[in-house]
Amino acid sequence: MHTVQSQLFRRPIHWGICGAGKISTDFAIGLFQNGSCVHAVASRGGSGAQEFVQKFAACGQNIGHSFNSYEEMFADPDLDMVYVGTVHPTHHQVALAAIRAGKHVLVEKPLCTTLAETRDLVAEARKVGVFLMEALWTRCFPVTLRVREILASNRLGPVRAVSADFGFYLPFDASHRLHSKEMGGGAMLNLGFYPVQWAVFAFGGQMPNHIVAAGRLSPSGVDLQGGATLIWDNKDHTGDSKVGTSFGVASLTFGFSCNTGETAEIICEKGSLCVETPAHAPTKLKVVDRTADPFARPGSGCCEEEVVEFPLEELPYHTWAHPRPGLSYPHGEGMMYEARHVEECLSKGLLESPWYPLDETLVVAQIMDDCLHQINRPSPANLADRCQGLVLLGVPDKTHSWAND
Repeated sequence: MHTVQSQLFRRPIHWGICGAGKISTDFAIGLFQNGSCVHAVASRGGSGAQEFVQKFAACGQNIGHSFNSYEEMFADPDLDMVYVGTVHPTHHQVALAAIRAGKHVLVEKPLCTTLAETRDLVAEARKVGVFLMEALWTRCFPVTLRVREILASNRLGPVRAVSADFGFYLPFDASHRLHSKEMGGGAMLNLGFYPVQWAVFAFGGQMPNHIVAAGRLSPSGVDLQGGATLIWDNKDHTGDSKVGTSFGVASLTFGFSCNTGETAEIICEKGSLCVETPAHAPTKLKVVDRTADPFARPGSGCCEEEVVEFPLEELPYHTWAHPRPGLSYPHGEGMMYEARHVEECLSKGLLESPWYPLDETLVVAQIMDDCLHQINRPSPANLADRCQGLVLLGVPDKTHSWAND
């Protein structure tokens, strides 16, 4: 991981927000809760930026400047850090301009809509020497930090399986952003991202050895619903599994066809960690410890359970005077944790987040790209290749005959 930058901040970090929509509203709430300096907001033309400033001024939260172009804001010498909350297809262009202006950048997820653009943005940030992070706020919640701590302690043994999902019911509307290819729609980019990152997180940030994905497409051509199986076999050069390391299978589902439980369960040899709903912005964790008798079958009662909670109602937003800006997304006030983490990284001179380094961002992007390729091209030859892949994993090829029809 690239860690050291030349400049350390000796004053409050001056943030600039690109985009004046829903996600930017929630992030600005997070910044103000953190006591951060929101130096400016920019939107492309119109009165969006000015209205954004006025919305926060009404509850006593002040934004220093408003700009009608991102380029104008990037030229401000007092600006340090840029948050990109624009629509997905513009992430690469806007973030690239900020990076080349010498600004540190936090880009809303997905970092980019294609693997090629993701690689390009990471390479450019590393070349220029500025901080870059994909805004995976999930990694900054106290629940996730507790999960990280337990996994690192090896208290429950190595990870063997992950089960994660994220889905909600969204009736088809070709004009809706989530159903539009041009606007970066699709279930994988918008929802599947979260189950994928939970799996990668659990298996140490490594690329899986095998990926099998399938799904349904909407009339507009985006992925409507999907599932993926990721396999980490962690073989060494002899073909044997490395003793004591995490290897196993992740089963992931995502889509706009129905409301799912939206949990993430990480199952270890001697227990499990269940991140309860909503797992993308978690406040509750159930720890099942089977170390006393790891051979006891489920339902035998031979385990200890602990529930850990971090209520968001205790965050500063809930004490603000009315009229205060409403939250656009459930648990949106939890973006405070992400804002705090980024500022801590910059104060330490880091160029990447240790909680979600850029190499891991690239792994997640590669997995999503592979899954989308399989979902979008379910040809007979493609299915045959995937069935053959399962045969190599020791799965009987019971579907080979119809896969080639």
